[in-house]
Amino acid sequence: MNATRVRSHSVDPSQSSPVFQHQNVSINSVTSTGSIVTPHMEDRMRRKLKYFFMNPCEKYRARGRKPYKLTLQVFKIIMVTVQVCLFGVSQFSVVTFSEENATAFRHLFLKDWDPGYDQTYYPKTSPVYAVYNKEIFYDRLNFIWTQFYNIKEDAIGSYDFAEVDGQPMPMQICHENFQSGVIFADNNTYIFDPDVVKECIYIKAPTPGVNETIRDRLNKQNFTINFDSLIKLEVHLVIRSIHLQQTTKYSTPNCIQFNVTIQYDNSNHDGRMGISLTQQKIFLKCHALTDDKGSILPLARRFNVISIFDMVVVGTSLMSCILCLRSLIKGWRLKNEFVHFFQINYNKGLSFSDRMEFINFWYVMIVVSDILTCSGGVIKILIENKFIGFFDLYDTCSLMLGTAALLVWIGVLNYLNFFRQYNILILTMKASAPNVLRFLLCASLLYMGFAFAGWLILGPYHIKFRTLNTASECMYSLINGDDMFATFYEMGQTSWLPWLYSRFYLYIFISLFIYVVLSMMISIIMDVYEAVKDYQENGFPKTDLHEFIECCEDRPESGCYRLEGETAYSIFCCCRK
Repeated sequence: MNATRVRSHSVDPSQSSPVFQHQNVSINSVTSTGSIVTPHMEDRMRRKLKYFFMNPCEKYRARGRKPYKLTLQVFKIIMVTVQVCLFGVSQFSVVTFSEENATAFRHLFLKDWDPGYDQTYYPKTSPVYAVYNKEIFYDRLNFIWTQFYNIKEDAIGSYDFAEVDGQPMPMQICHENFQSGVIFADNNTYIFDPDVVKECIYIKAPTPGVNETIRDRLNKQNFTINFDSLIKLEVHLVIRSIHLQQTTKYSTPNCIQFNVTIQYDNSNHDGRMGISLTQQKIFLKCHALTDDKGSILPLARRFNVISIFDMVVVGTSLMSCILCLRSLIKGWRLKNEFVHFFQINYNKGLSFSDRMEFINFWYVMIVVSDILTCSGGVIKILIENKFIGFFDLYDTCSLMLGTAALLVWIGVLNYLNFFRQYNILILTMKASAPNVLRFLLCASLLYMGFAFAGWLILGPYHIKFRTLNTASECMYSLINGDDMFATFYEMGQTSWLPWLYSRFYLYIFISLFIYVVLSMMISIIMDVYEAVKDYQENGFPKTDLHEFIECCEDRPESGCYRLEGETAYSIFCCCRK
């Protein structure tokens, strides 16, 4: 693994000349006057360094060491991929169940809800679900009240109420108001206190046989709604359900509590009160009941099988993490030893780039991946075994396992470094990274300037620039040639000055970033790519570390490296200078 890093040392072509000016002097031309290092010690150091930077195959020929670390990484890739696939199926099932229930709740509790309101693709053409007069406001509120307490009979889904002290948890209504807010529009006067007051009450089920509306119940409980001072009103519903999933052989039911919130937003006081429904899911402990014929032992066996597999993955990742940490520590110690040796023998310090050669950043990435895999695997075991307090960590677990899988598969590129035909991508990325990052820093300043200008000037008139985030997303899409005509077309013409500015703004931004910025970045990468190809054919510039190691001509299969750590010394295994 490390051999390729030394032999294929990547260099920033734009800076290769000045960087390597100090390396035109050969290591062999540097005097070692007064050095206490013997030729035998120098030869052993060369062999030690050359062995350290060998790939697993060369190490096997050198000492007969089995590539157990490589084998473990291949095995771990397979295990982690299988684990991610199994958890992904379960995660998709849970998220889909939650989203579909949210859609069901909208149809159950929001009167006259139309499927067009569920539209998620862009551009959204359906109107906003809202109320505009008080009569419809109370009618929609009354609909929620009656539907909630009839949900067990009316809904197709398996829903029930949460219980408190053996009684169903009632519907709760909360509203936020200004401390005082009275408007006299006829003479342009008002009474206003900006302090916010929140008040909540519980509304029990309608009384059977009594013709009563939600407005009557609110008046009976002295809950007054002043629309002049009303900021928002929220209806809180607590509903429980059980997810009977059949996604995989090892799937088991999940008991879920939905905390549903229906919000009437009057914060703008513009005559339109938007209505939205959100939910928060909470996983609860399930209690499976046995039927007349048997028990729940098959489910217990399924838990054991999947948990044992997860434990194997965690153990494999832990072993991989320990081995990589050990290699990093050995590399750090060898670096310190060689720096001291180089200073004493050649009376000069080792460059920073040569010191970094001893730190294998592939191992660092593997360690991070192993830590994420172990953490995510433990959480996955707790989730699947229904431990209380860990049910809500689905997203955290998926984040850890997904990132770990990403790093594991990126790590496969490391093994392609052993082959000259495949490592051109990694060498080009490594060599071009400094220049690309500097270029992106300059380009980001232009990008942020356009983002702030577009958000401030075009935002009130264009849906894509309503927030700074959406403005940035729109601009990034334009750079990639996405939806250009729609961006021009959807600019509102209520004010001619912003519309005229939008024409110049969009034309300049698109031309500048597509034809100039992107082309320059591609040219930077292409220049590095051509330089790397030339280095592969004619040899990479040599550093002090490379020249020192290349003085050792012992081949891996020569048997000389088996003498490392032994007192015997063979005259046939000397490093020829």
